[in-house]
Amino acid sequence: MSLRTSLFLACALLGASAARADTQSPFDPALDRPAHHWYSLSDVRHVGLQLDGGFPGGAGLAAVFRPYRAFRFDAGANYDLAGFGVRAGASYIPFEWAVTPTLNLEGGHYFQGDASKFSNDAAARVLLRQVQHDFVTTSVGLEFGSQQRFVFFLRGGISWIWSEARNVREAIAAGNPGSSSQLVSAGNVQLFARTPSVSLGFLLFVY
Repeated sequence: MSLRTSLFLACALLGASAARADTQSPFDPALDRPAHHWYSLSDVRHVGLQLDGGFPGGAGLAAVFRPYRAFRFDAGANYDLAGFGVRAGASYIPFEWAVTPTLNLEGGHYFQGDASKFSNDAAARVLLRQVQHDFVTTSVGLEFGSQQRFVFFLRGGISWIWSEARNVREAIAAGNPGSSSQLVSAGNVQLFARTPSVSLGFLLFVY
């Protein structure tokens, strides 16, 4: 074997060894890339603020957390003309487009407040002095804007409301001031209502 042939074979062996070492390098970007699992946070903005208002929920301010593209959660405080409450909700986002549809579920509780100023009837004013209620709302929404920054939305659906009428005996007495009969006692009356709901609001993603 000539010297030239020996040098050629040696160079070929060194090249093959270098190529094999390169493919097994621990710094290969493919090996360093983190694995994506179903429970990993998606590449969207995750935290935002939501301001909304409507009927019968009143006005609300909530913090928003979106761990995945398809799901968004919020929790915050509501206010109607009788008092304050707390609420929490979730939204399902099937896809994003110029106009994005959503399915929404929300529930909350309004603490005791005074709504007697909204009635001129004596009996009703007594009943409305102490009002509180729980609610659940399901709705379909349409969202306009960027899901990564600013969204304006409209929602419509159905609300279920649970409450109770208090001070029933005093209300009956106030409604019949000239009556000679007197009601000795009366318990609270459980109330339930189902009503259409509508709301609009803004959502700003900050992180």
